Amino acid sequence: MSFPQRLVLASASPRRLALLQQAGVEPNRLMPADIDETPQKSEHPRSLAKRLSKGKAEVAARRLRELVYGPATVLAADTVVSVGRQIMPKAELEEDALANLRTLSGRTHRVYTGVCVIGPTGALRQRLIETRVRFKRLSRLDIQSYLASDEWRGKAGGYAIQGLAGAFVVRLVGSYTNVVGLPLAETLALLSGEGYDIHASWRAPQMRVGDEESEPEDDDGEMNSADDRRSLREDADAPLIDADELLAAETETPAEDDDRFDDAERAERRGGAQNDARRRFPVTSLPKAAPASEPETTTSARPPAPDMQPSRQPAGPADETEAGFTEAVRRDETGGDNASGDPDAAASRAEEASDDGRLPTRGKREDETGGEAR
Repeated sequence: MSFPQRLVLASASPRRLALLQQAGVEPNRLMPADIDETPQKSEHPRSLAKRLSKGKAEVAARRLRELVYGPATVLAADTVVSVGRQIMPKAELEEDALANLRTLSGRTHRVYTGVCVIGPTGALRQRLIETRVRFKRLSRLDIQSYLASDEWRGKAGGYAIQGLAGAFVVRLVGSYTNVVGLPLAETLALLSGEGYDIHASWRAPQMRVGDEESEPEDDDGEMNSADDRRSLREDADAPLIDADELLAAETETPAEDDDRFDDAERAERRGGAQNDARRRFPVTSLPKAAPASEPETTTSARPPAPDMQPSRQPAGPADETEAGFTEAVRRDETGGDNASGDPDAAASRAEEASDDGRLPTRGKREDETGGEAR
């Protein structure tokens, strides 16, 4: 059986209401429960927090039944601050706040918050959350200045960690929102356990009253935003434009624009051609010529390998003629075979070369004169 989504917060604390709104949970009604919060004799701070939160939730649920409000989820909480088993009272007077600050200075204290939820069926769920907080050693100036701020009034333990007293905290172990007044994670878990949809406002945030009309739905079930609807109305009110006129307006350009476009296009093509030429024919720098040097002569005891010796090609007629002329000139300059004392042999070889046509007339003249020129 499903019940309507209604939440009643049994507290007048603005801090608890702000924390719920921060988590996306908006109570439908506030119903503070006025009960006696005086601790019983030898009552432990944990027991006191649980007893007060349960009592507030039961009082609020009873009043709802009297008002015939209908099925709803009731949420109540109470916070207690203690040092050991000593319960710090809510500071209503400056003397109470001064006593609390002196007790908490330089010490570790505990903050207990009891959370109680009564579902639409009357089922009760309860949790107790504990957080340890350590204050620095407060100076006289710290205490006097904080008392002058009047922030301590009506707070459990005589301070508000979300305000100026946050500068006093040097260590915190546990839930920070628990010290503020309502542990969010545990509270949302209790509400979800009683069937309350804590993510309802996350998926579809409610519109502000008087801002826009109800959200139309798309085909896929999602809601259109106000900006989408506004843009649709503006498009609907805009005058219609003929497609031919729009095409003509896009194709018409002034003559000056055409000239500038042609110049730019030509420059772009010229630059592209130059870049293409550079890519196809890259310019490489020639290596510098090495300075001329005397050929190095190397001697080797081992003769070159036969396959490494240069191959000699058979000489043709022209090569024989040139070789004969070169040999004759060398002999003419060095004395030829005369150096060996055989002039007849030299003359005989000269005549044979002349008969073969390998020596010019100069060779004959030198041979006829008997080598007088030499």
